[in-house]
Amino acid sequence: MEREALRALTLRVNAGQFVLVTGPSGCGKSTLALAVCGLIPQANPAQMQGSVRVFGRSTRDQPVHALAEQVGIVFQNPSAQFFYGQVEEEVAFGRSACF
Repeated sequence: MEREALRALTLRVNAGQFVLVTGPSGCGKSTLALAVCGLIPQANPAQMQGSVRVFGRSTRDQPVHALAEQVGIVFQNPSAQFFYGQVEEEVAFGRSACF
């Protein structure tokens, strides 16, 4: 089932700013975060119109691991974001992963 998640959204965060995105369940917070990190559309297939840019780089053109040097996401369930069992391997993953 296709469902539109976000429409006509412009968000600019300047250096040094902290931004809180809040709203009811299902309003698009997670979709926005996944798009900013490049996980949508690269890892989570979704039809995406428009563009998402992080420090001037398109999230469509940059590999997720390159974007992770500038932006990140902490999932609601922290154990869902770990890939390895040891800290050293987990930290190395962020610098070497290719999607």
